[in-house]
Amino acid sequence: MTPSISVACGFLGGTILSAKGGYRVLQHPRPDRIFNRIADARWFLAISWCDRCPDPAGILTHDGQLSFQNQAVLTAGETDFIPLAQRQPIFEISRTLAPGESALYTIEKSSDRPGTQISGESLSDRLTSSHQISSYHSPNYHSPSYQSPNHQINIQGIEIDPRYGKVALVKAVAMGPLPQRSPF
Repeated sequence: MTPSISVACGFLGGTILSAKGGYRVLQHPRPDRIFNRIADARWFLAISWCDRCPDPAGILTHDGQLSFQNQAVLTAGETDFIPLAQRQPIFEISRTLAPGESALYTIEKSSDRPGTQISGESLSDRLTSSHQISSYHSPNYHSPSYQSPNHQINIQGIEIDPRYGKVALVKAVAMGPLPQRSPF
């Protein structure tokens, strides 16, 4: 007799199934891995989402810290991705987003003024019916022709663990070229 599935849900491109003793994630490299809490399975999928992303991406917490960032953030530089002064305001704005809603923000780097400024528009305001977010193609960061002093960040407010409240998934949408990593 095969075990029955009483709960199945999708989260950030992954699938969580209830199993005897906890929850399984279909995309986990060890298929027999059981998470004790559904929040732990969600954390695994959130980290996997960041890791799979070729663009700089991370998880921003309520205190303005990146609790996780992918390799592209480490290459670009954590403060170049999201400057420290902008993290708390970005998180506060993400708290206002409804489940499934995203916002697009521009971080402007100005040579005539020190610091960074943020402006934001809801994706639903920026995108018309003929434009889809899925049509976005990642820029070639290592191309010498790709030069942008500003970059945009896609922000989603999600709740992974109800004990801690929302976190913000942040992903660069258009960022300047990443420095080449040394093989040493």
